[in-house]
Amino acid sequence: MDAAELADRLLAARDKRSRRRLIRETPLSVDIETARRLINVCVENWASNPKVTRDSARVLHEIASEFPSTDILAYSAWADGISEMTHGRVRSAIESLRTSTAKFVKAGKTVESAQPQIAALVALAMLGSYARALAVGRRALRILSDANDQLSAGKVEINLANIAFQLGRYKQAEIQGLSAYARFRRLKEPAWRAMAENGLANTYVALNDYRSAVKYFRIALDSARSTGKLVTEAEIEASIGNLELSRGRFAEALRSFELSRQKFDELNIPHKSAIADLEIAEIYAELNLSAESMELLSKVVVKLAKLKMQSEEARARLVLGKTAIRQRIPSLARKELQKSSRLYKLEKNRHKQAVVMVYQALLELREKNFDAAREFAGKANRILKKAGNERERMMPAWIVGEVLIKTGNPRRGLSSLRK
Repeated sequence: MDAAELADRLLAARDKRSRRRLIRETPLSVDIETARRLINVCVENWASNPKVTRDSARVLHEIASEFPSTDILAYSAWADGISEMTHGRVRSAIESLRTSTAKFVKAGKTVESAQPQIAALVALAMLGSYARALAVGRRALRILSDANDQLSAGKVEINLANIAFQLGRYKQAEIQGLSAYARFRRLKEPAWRAMAENGLANTYVALNDYRSAVKYFRIALDSARSTGKLVTEAEIEASIGNLELSRGRFAEALRSFELSRQKFDELNIPHKSAIADLEIAEIYAELNLSAESMELLSKVVVKLAKLKMQSEEARARLVLGKTAIRQRIPSLARKELQKSSRLYKLEKNRHKQAVVMVYQALLELREKNFDAAREFAGKANRILKKAGNERERMMPAWIVGEVLIKTGNPRRGLSSLRK
């Protein structure tokens, strides 16, 4: 029995006893190749079939219990990390992935040591630990590029592009996204190409290049559907929802978010479902369904806090603060915006802090605290200017203009509104 056949039989076994018996009856076949086959199955199904990923991790753990060599333990820890991520247990995942890397290093396998760090890069970004994520990603990219592992290098670049996007560095996100996309096109990897296309489309939305965004969303959906990757398709639908939201097409946005959430619920991926709920709450807020939005957000904030998803919790609290401004509940708005700002500060995300400042400025304007409003808006404008997104700068400029008009400087106020 070769390694691939043994791996398939272990995955198909009915229970733990059957797997243990199979492992013990064929000890000569339970080797590095079997472990490698199982980790490949684990990684390949991470985005499309979390159950298979978890099953692969379970089998690898059982093999490692019988044959605890350094290599097999490294593969098992790697699979454990990915499995933990499908459950939304991100901190535990990071520990397992760090263990895997250390064991590969101990075994003298430098290239293999970079592989678990691709997943660690995703996990660290989910926690908002961007500085650590960037350091891990750049180190892994150097190793994988030197080894000419184009596929793995492209995976790292996708995640580095996602972090750049989150930090408001849209041009950098575009450069890294295009590099990853080119690698996957050369390799004829449609599943990974779909992820790169989705990332590029999101970046072009942020850059207000809707024509390019629509183009990449269209081909991303085609790529995802051609491979049957349900999770990738759901992520693209969520991204299209954000595009439609930014264009003011609320019905289309809500439809995309609902389609996305249904898929994440079906796949039992709790952290993705929570994000889908957050996006639906944002639509409710934009439609002035404030009561519905606040009810959903109050549940989502608790979920995201439990999942330790710092960046998404900060985003949820920002939306809750914005909704409270519309509902004229200044005490709640101020509290939630402060919490959001604090969370973004913990992850050293000045760009998102500036976005929060815009709404803090709006709140102070509504409350006739004009000095505070102007201070928040001015600081936000200076930070957002570096991101190159003119749309994001429109509101702080308007707030400064409003403050000037209301404080007896109509000429300067109108000048600010024209900029």
